[in-house]
Amino acid sequence: MKKHNFNKVTCMRLCVEVLSGPNFHVNKASPVLRIIDIRSDQTLDVLHQAIFDAFERYEEHLYQFCFGCKRPYDHKGELYGIDEDESFPFGPPVHDATTATLGEFNLTKGDKFHYLFDFGDDWWHSIEVVAAGLPLEQGEEYPVLRQGLGESPAQYPSGDDEGFPPFSMDDIPTELQPAVLRIREKLESVCKSHLTDEYLELCLCLLRDACLAGFEVGRGKPEAWAAGLVHAIGRVNFLFDPSMQPHLPAKELPKLFCVSSGTIFNRSNQLCNEFDLGPWSARYMTEEMLPKLSFVQFRR
Repeated sequence: MKKHNFNKVTCMRLCVEVLSGPNFHVNKASPVLRIIDIRSDQTLDVLHQAIFDAFERYEEHLYQFCFGCKRPYDHKGELYGIDEDESFPFGPPVHDATTATLGEFNLTKGDKFHYLFDFGDDWWHSIEVVAAGLPLEQGEEYPVLRQGLGESPAQYPSGDDEGFPPFSMDDIPTELQPAVLRIREKLESVCKSHLTDEYLELCLCLLRDACLAGFEVGRGKPEAWAAGLVHAIGRVNFLFDPSMQPHLPAKELPKLFCVSSGTIFNRSNQLCNEFDLGPWSARYMTEEMLPKLSFVQFRR
């Protein structure tokens, strides 16, 4: 994103809306948003802290501001966060949010960017510029929370400070629930006998996200969808690497689900392309793999 330097310090008014998170889905009739005023010479890291406070969160996690991104971990955009190891070669570059100020960007009314908080629970927010170039109010300490709409979602709605938000049929559109039940049955059969309960939960959460993204999971064999889900989650967690536990050779999936390897690969690719999945995609990683992200700086 092109940057500009402004000599005059002004106020920018931002509308920060929660788009997704653990057990949270957007309700257009009842949005959850906060209006924040911030100085143009304050940094993105200061904006992060203002958002953190505005939504009443209490435990810090890594974060990123994303310009030109359509979804979390979309490395096609420009990212700003806490880059703890500049020498690490993997993933897209992450610029320093502690030095980048709002005034450096050519942001005007109506411009939008995104904010991701907590790599794993993935609280995803849109940020829209409501106004730019406003005069500063004398004696005001910025940033300032001007207005709030909607109750702040609980940072850990499951009541647990760790772990992936649990799958619930209540999150599935009614018309897709019969198909999801059939896919779930196939997943339970394989995951409980060859993998783990955590793999099952991750597959179900990816299934839920696919339903909410518009995937027609009622079309095609449930075995094909189930196998594609396991393959996609396996890619993220190195399931096919013999040195990892659990481990399952990719060639075993066609036998376990009674579908061709080509069908499995096609379903898996659909999911991976839609959600930008690959190794180190934090949202779908096991608890054992998540700590290893300290080595890759949460850059995917």
